[in-house]
Amino acid sequence: MTDYDFFDLTHLPFDPPEKAAQKVTGAVEKSKKELVAALSSATQQLERDEITGKQSFLDTIIKKGSKDSIISNDDKLTPAYSKLAEDKVKKEIEKLREVVLLLPSPKFTDGTIRRHSKRTLLSEGHVKEVFRNAGFTEIPRDELFNKHYPKFPKNADIAYKELEALRKPENKKWTDFTPAEDLYAFAACMAGEPEKTAEYKKKTTPELKALFDGFAGKLSGQHDNDPAGHLCSSLATYGKTYIFDTEDHRQAYEAYLKYKNPLLTQLFAQMKSFSSNKQDLLDPGLAEAFINKISAIFGCYYMVSVNIYNKEAGLQGELYIPAKKEELWRELRALKGHFFYVYSVAWSPDGLKIASGAGDDTVRIWDAENGRELHTLTGHHIVESVAWSPDGHRIASGSRDETVRIWDAESGRELHTLKGHTYDVLSVAWSPDGRRIASGSNDMTVRIWDVESGRELHTLKDSDYIYSVAWSPDGCRIASGSSDKTIKIWDAESGRELHTLKGHTYDVLSVAWSPDGRRIASGSNDKTVRIWGAE
Repeated sequence: MTDYDFFDLTHLPFDPPEKAAQKVTGAVEKSKKELVAALSSATQQLERDEITGKQSFLDTIIKKGSKDSIISNDDKLTPAYSKLAEDKVKKEIEKLREVVLLLPSPKFTDGTIRRHSKRTLLSEGHVKEVFRNAGFTEIPRDELFNKHYPKFPKNADIAYKELEALRKPENKKWTDFTPAEDLYAFAACMAGEPEKTAEYKKKTTPELKALFDGFAGKLSGQHDNDPAGHLCSSLATYGKTYIFDTEDHRQAYEAYLKYKNPLLTQLFAQMKSFSSNKQDLLDPGLAEAFINKISAIFGCYYMVSVNIYNKEAGLQGELYIPAKKEELWRELRALKGHFFYVYSVAWSPDGLKIASGAGDDTVRIWDAENGRELHTLTGHHIVESVAWSPDGHRIASGSRDETVRIWDAESGRELHTLKGHTYDVLSVAWSPDGRRIASGSNDMTVRIWDVESGRELHTLKDSDYIYSVAWSPDGCRIASGSSDKTIKIWDAESGRELHTLKGHTYDVLSVAWSPDGRRIASGSNDKTVRIWGAE
């Protein structure tokens, strides 16, 4: 008797096998009818022989009294049936083992087990056993997903949709909420000064809590029949209850606003376009490319980006699992081309390119994925600092030749040479809107430049070398670190010095703003990093 696969022919489960003899015989009879129909339409002799062979196999296997029969004389399942199921399980386990040994990641989740169980029809217990015997490690779903996922405020999506509804033209009769993209702008509109949204973002959390408390009290019960008024009342209550009640909730809201970045929305849509083939989304080449872009736009570390990718790509069933953690902390590639010290490197906003400035008088642009050098920008003498524009289309560089240069990142063409400094330019930084550049120099000045015209807007005079400059997230202030051991805060519009932060005991080499603009970090030759309030 030809050895046909009984479970393939009858579509009966085998791990564990069906226990009811009546259901087993019913499945066999159904398969026999399907074979009769197939035989009537078969025209090739080989095909007909194959079908009749399967018919003979099924007739024999349910013939009572035969040694191969799976049905006893008293209509019960025989040990032969159990043996068929055991052999089938062993066969599928061996096939799965061969597949598992070829998998790139030595980790698995419950989603991995479910997918392979569905594909092989093996029980999840047997599938898990195969993975473990192959040396794979199970990652609890909570550890991989919930532990490394950004925390957003409660009902944030509802408030976001309410703001969208409030911005519709029909609500302008109440007041113009067109600028109300977030709760800060909403508060400014409610106060009748929408042009001052940036100032509302600088308010302390208790100040905003009191403000929203006042809005909620004023609106309570007064606009039940007015759609715009009802939305305003709901948003005011939401702001005071879930956002500006604690610093942690406000930070979570700031993260949520970043998550709503249009660039991320476009990226998520692109990921969902692959949803018809989940295997593409699990491919490390495609997955890592998306994950790197998420990290660049959202500004989060790797495992957070991995989990955002899994969620937005619709991979909650089976998660994409990166390679071994120890493999993440390794050199990916060396970019070779400079022939003297590299003083500065910067990632493009989309995470796809790197700019570097070096003592060989060049700025170089590299493809971050394959390490290929895209452009070599010449004209400087010793490049101390490089920075990408927020839109990623331009690069600014500062040099010991006392100039700042602006380059087209796509073509490598020089767009402007900004002249005014009288000594080495050690630091350059773009304003968040990409319209201005700040530069710090050994000539003891910070200079602010208009990008389009190349015109110098302000010269901010310090008392010693300027090693580092940084814009506040709202573009209203500039921080500078100096060899006079201080950090100075400047008004970017007027050029006026606002504050001098003292505490370091040696040169301040680096300054950076927190994402919310309420703190500054500084690094110094005194071997300390210090954090300062900046509200």
